[in-house]
Amino acid sequence: MDQIGRRDDKAERREYFFRAPQALLDLLKDDRDAAIMNLLFNSAVFISIGILSLLYTKSHLVGLLYFIILFTQLFERFVLALHFSSHKPLSHTKTVNRIPEIWIAPFFGIPSGMYSLHHIAIHHVHGNESPYDISSTEPYQRDKISNLAAYCIRFVAFSAVEIPWNFCKQGNNQDAIICVATIFLNILVVRLVIVWFPLVAFWTLVMPLLTAPLFLACGNFCQHIFVNKEQASSPFGITYCLVDSCNNQVTFNDGYHTEHHIMSTRHWSDLPKKFMERINEYEEHDALVFCGDVSFLTIGYLVFTENYDRLYEILVQFESNPRSRQEVEKMLRERLKPVQRWNDGKLIK
Repeated sequence: MDQIGRRDDKAERREYFFRAPQALLDLLKDDRDAAIMNLLFNSAVFISIGILSLLYTKSHLVGLLYFIILFTQLFERFVLALHFSSHKPLSHTKTVNRIPEIWIAPFFGIPSGMYSLHHIAIHHVHGNESPYDISSTEPYQRDKISNLAAYCIRFVAFSAVEIPWNFCKQGNNQDAIICVATIFLNILVVRLVIVWFPLVAFWTLVMPLLTAPLFLACGNFCQHIFVNKEQASSPFGITYCLVDSCNNQVTFNDGYHTEHHIMSTRHWSDLPKKFMERINEYEEHDALVFCGDVSFLTIGYLVFTENYDRLYEILVQFESNPRSRQEVEKMLRERLKPVQRWNDGKLIK
């Protein structure tokens, strides 16, 4: 058990393809964030080349190639770079800190300025608890494709309305106004680019905007697919960890999602070490930990295909509460059931 997570703790970083200029790396507050800066620089270079190529060729085939490479090679990496740099600023310079969310994010389908308003001000404040966390997975029967579809439709189609409305309900009118203004400013900018450069706008802004929310919705659903009703307000009960997975090497250790919810500002490179230090707490809380080369989407796929044999194989069994194959399936199915709350957020027993 004490060896769990050591592979991630010492793993070589594979989030980026080539290094950023030293002048950019010198702007970092923490040298450990070089991997994030490198990835952001890689993204900016690729996007710039893509835009110039589209302006020169005016080819939809080039646009399609650009779009495929962006989403297969950079999207997941960038989203996690944006994620951790939003929680823990990269630089002492505010201008540098704004670059990922304001200037690069729109090319990955994430409206400029909206990520932190949703993810940090809502998701992490309310920790997957409905109704306050609008991206909560609690109300859904989480092993049904129909429920995943309903979740994605709501996430994609109504987030622009639900985010500011959520702030209003909590009396946070200032963030609500900022959110509405940000949404309209994004619409205006995209509209202007479409008028001036329609082909470029379609492949670099519109297509990502139509695609990214679906990926983000599926990702969040799978990260919070298991919810322990007995601990639905605890980080140990609302998500799980994926340890010793190659995917952690390209996602800044995103598999340690429980650790991230315990302390969202902890540096991403410290997550495996902290996980190993508190492994006894995971055992005490009967928290879920999976070990192996899997991702959150893999876990979702195993749930939807009811492959409990594979889930049993990769589940870390704690010595104080070992379970048989049948007991594991029963426990996991229980954690896939909807969690019902009253309008004030209190659990319905």
